[in-house]
Amino acid sequence: MSALAKQQGITDEHIAELETRPPGLFTSQELAALDLAEALWNNAGQAGVNKELMGRLQAEFTDGQLVELVWAIGQYIGLGKMVAFLGLERDV
Repeated sequence: MSALAKQQGITDEHIAELETRPPGLFTSQELAALDLAEALWNNAGQAGVNKELMGRLQAEFTDGQLVELVWAIGQYIGLGKMVAFLGLERDV
């Protein structure tokens, strides 16, 4: 885990529980962002018309924040797909 992630309060428990997201570990804003990332990964076109998801996002983020969040998520998804396509491995 990066020093920046640690500085921002991310713990090993957060990483381990990303999939299950137990109550109390993540804020409602973090949960909305995680659900957005998952929705964009699975079907970006459907994510934009999902009224429940959009309502949650609009309650948690300003329009500007939402643009930045979608931009960042899109970049990470794209980078991950590029790494997978090229068969690159992370140096540990």
